[in-house]
Amino acid sequence: MISISSAAERKLKEDILQENSILKLHYDTEGCGCGLDGIPELILIQKNELTTYDRIIDTNCLPVAIENSQFIFFDDQLTIDYAKDTDTFQLKSPSQILNNSISIRKQP
Repeated sequence: MISISSAAERKLKEDILQENSILKLHYDTEGCGCGLDGIPELILIQKNELTTYDRIIDTNCLPVAIENSQFIFFDDQLTIDYAKDTDTFQLKSPSQILNNSISIRKQP
């Protein structure tokens, strides 16, 4: 389950999301040593770039895509939040902060 805070929803709708785009939660392992070490990131992609390996998760306000094979890297309950003072997003669970400073990367 993923929830999006009201601050994150406002920022996403006003400044980030575009028509036909979707937010994708991704676990980036590139350059982190091994396939289990990585950093959660948020990527803005076009809906037509979704693959059969992606699953759309309904949240409290906006859908979020996650690749099926990456579910193991995330807790069962997640919150995407936004910190106005640092202009970054945060990914949290009830037991930990997975990433305290996430910028949204746009898919090339």
